[in-house]
Amino acid sequence: MSFPVGSLEKFEQLPEFKILLYKIGIFGL
Repeated sequence: MSFPVGSLEKFEQLPEFKILLYKIGIFGL
């Protein structure tokens, strides 16, 4: 959630990276 909008747009272009962020977010919590 702390990522800039520009970075989010780049992450959205990479489905695999997006999944990794979700995993890191879940385990991070």
